Amino acid sequence: SHLYVVGVDGQHQRELAPDLSLGWPDAIDVWSSDSRFLASEVILDGQDRIMVADVVTGVGRVVTPFRLAAHDPLWSPDDHWIAFAKEADSVRSLAIIRADGSGMRTVSGNLVNVGGPDTWSPDGKWIYFGVDSGRVYRANVAGGFTERLTGDDLGAYAPASSPDGTLIAFIVDQRTVKYPL
Repeated sequence: SHLYVVGVDGQHQRELAPDLSLGWPDAIDVWSSDSRFLASEVILDGQDRIMVADVVTGVGRVVTPFRLAAHDPLWSPDDHWIAFAKEADSVRSLAIIRADGSGMRTVSGNLVNVGGPDTWSPDGKWIYFGVDSGRVYRANVAGGFTERLTGDDLGAYAPASSPDGTLIAFIVDQRTVKYPL
């Protein structure tokens, strides 16, 4: 597979990371806020990893460690960090890594089966995400702990922070609601 960018007018198509032999899972690419970098979940040597491509130079660099499956990249508001779901021994947790591949650490505490990061708070202090059981949580980036935001009565997924950070929207799977809302 190959990764390309093109102008919105269809002009100036060019390939990013042409020197890497990559595959793409069913994932989306995410832009840094200044449009300089593109973070992608890629398959390299049979392993899902996170790659960051410099759109100006075309250079792509895998930033997550070998033998660690990494999914669903999401840029921090200041573009210094990328949140992602890391998978080791079939356990998924929430982690962050600097855009240069340094400083990786888990931020979801002991919570497992995370679905991946959905949204950062505008101030970058929290990452909101869902878990397989249908609950919405937030992870404190500095402290590495989580707080549950929805109860057991909802099948809550896909949280999204409001631009001012005061509200979190989420989807409720009606098939999982235990009583009428």
